[in-house]
Amino acid sequence: MKYILFLAFEYKYYKKPAVIELFADDLLIDSIELHKSIGRKNGELVHPTNADTTDETKAHVLEKVKKSNCKDGYRYQYSREYRSKDEIYIKWVHWLNSWSVCEKIFTFEIDESVLKSKLTVNVLNKNNNNYTNGFMTESSWVKFDAVGLLPKKYFDNIDLVDKELPDVLGSGHGRPSPYDMDVVQDWTWPGLVTSAKYDHEKDDWVENGKDDFISNSLAIGDNFRYEFDLGEWSGMRVIRPKNVSDRFLNELYCIMSPVFLTYMLAAGLNK
Repeated sequence: MKYILFLAFEYKYYKKPAVIELFADDLLIDSIELHKSIGRKNGELVHPTNADTTDETKAHVLEKVKKSNCKDGYRYQYSREYRSKDEIYIKWVHWLNSWSVCEKIFTFEIDESVLKSKLTVNVLNKNNNNYTNGFMTESSWVKFDAVGLLPKKYFDNIDLVDKELPDVLGSGHGRPSPYDMDVVQDWTWPGLVTSAKYDHEKDDWVENGKDDFISNSLAIGDNFRYEFDLGEWSGMRVIRPKNVSDRFLNELYCIMSPVFLTYMLAAGLNK
């Protein structure tokens, strides 16, 4: 089976090109040399999960909703202002009206035979700044929106997902789960929206400035390397959160990534 690996990121060029290397285990898939900045189509991104919900002039993105079946009595959910359901993909949520997509997207076709245990993104961007005597006013950086993996047939025709993968859900799906009282109840496909690492002891996603580099839209201004774990779900290879076994993965809800769907609709990702 053929797969598509896709990357979406904002990039600030300074001094010399940054390089992004992509590996499947030890096999080099490709190397991207970035000679120009990559901006966004509709101005600066305000991440839906990071927006200021105390400012009454801005739409509230997260609501603290009282739920008796959660450990602390509350859970967070996206407010109606940011819920956007496409006319075709009714059950899935996207952020088409609130997410400024990147001007350029990178896709790579990969054979399943090379997708074994991990995918690695290696950013080479060291010392691309004007640091002098403790001061710095210019620098180069990369900010990732998405790193995702899915079978090529679904990338070419997303309608097949709804037909062949009924367990790819949207928020408000209403299905019961043994983890309904836990903080970690779901994961996103085909790319992770939450942190890429699970903390068993805290039963929560890890927030440490590295494993959450996508979910928190971190601007990375130096060399950076991240290894994504691969697993098996519904007969296909997927990017799964670290410390999550295939068995645990199959017990959690699988949610269609709103970032991926936004790119699919706004940027014509598969066109």
